[in-house]
Amino acid sequence: MAADEGMEWLRVENGGSFVVEDGSDGNITSWEAVEERGEALLRRQRVEQLRMWQRHWDERSAHLWQRHQMLHDGRIQLSTGFWSEALMGHATLGALVEPERDGPLMRWIRDIRVRTTVGTDGEPARPTDYHTVKEEREERAGEFVFCVVFDFDDANPFFTEDALEKVYRFSGEDGSLASVGCTEIGWRAPVGAAYWERLRRDAQATRASADIAAWPSLMAWLTGAALSAVTEQHEAREDRQQLVLAAAWHSDLEVAEMLRDQVCMTPQRCIRPA
Repeated sequence: MAADEGMEWLRVENGGSFVVEDGSDGNITSWEAVEERGEALLRRQRVEQLRMWQRHWDERSAHLWQRHQMLHDGRIQLSTGFWSEALMGHATLGALVEPERDGPLMRWIRDIRVRTTVGTDGEPARPTDYHTVKEEREERAGEFVFCVVFDFDDANPFFTEDALEKVYRFSGEDGSLASVGCTEIGWRAPVGAAYWERLRRDAQATRASADIAAWPSLMAWLTGAALSAVTEQHEAREDRQQLVLAAAWHSDLEVAEMLRDQVCMTPQRCIRPA
């Protein structure tokens, strides 16, 4: 295939008009017009990248589900604290792990994986949509979705679920991040309830002293305490601009992408040699 086959090229004529080789043409009348054209090209690129990513991750999701099943039925064994070591050994995520807050819960992690469908065995998860403040949202055709899943030992004293999910939805129209959500957690009393209250207070304190998204700990990110604090502060100030919330979403997504691309598939690489 020729290098330029299937591509479109911008040609500027003497009169200042431009012609795009896909057959469309227009007139450059302002810098805003140039910016709009650039934004349109970026949106199309994001959608194409998401389509390719979704196909790629469907295969990875199947691999990670097989690994999860092998861990579940005992065909493979991990040492105690394996996932804690992998998370703390990661160059960036390790700085996010707060031993006092995260350690008690991290020791119960059995697996960390990613999938491109929402919910276990096809059942829908119960995501909290922070854009509409804890209102459940219907899945829309054309959206791209991926979930970061932390599987826990069901004997953990903190909550009733055996898995916690972070759900990321992207628009099929322009590839933008449409929503971020997490599993609604059934905290066990007294241990889990006290743990959640502390996470919530720490997240609120962090938000009160920061203008941009800052996560007080990895578990505050996973449980939704950090994004809840962003939403609460946003509402308390009666600030209707979406810039703060959008910044928090994208900061939250950065953590998920590091887990997805660098920890889930090959966690052993993150563990530092003794």
